[in-house]
Amino acid sequence: MSMTNIIAQMDRSGALHQVLPGGNTVPMVVPNSFPPMTEAEIHAAAMSDPDALPITDEDAPRMKRVTRAKTLRRALGLTQDEFAT
Repeated sequence: MSMTNIIAQMDRSGALHQVLPGGNTVPMVVPNSFPPMTEAEIHAAAMSDPDALPITDEDAPRMKRVTRAKTLRRALGLTQDEFAT
């Protein structure tokens, strides 16, 4: 199977443009792969995902805050390589 690389740019309005080899750009037509959903459908889909359920009042107290690795690494004065080893 052959693969093709396409270079694209997004303008300020959010529209995609394909960058051609000469540097010119042409608008890209991006097919709408998902039909629009109503708010009720979005909510039902979110609630049906067992891995992404909202946090309940019972769950909140047993959750712990996790330190960001970047913040910890900087506080220790380590480079990324030093921190990784």
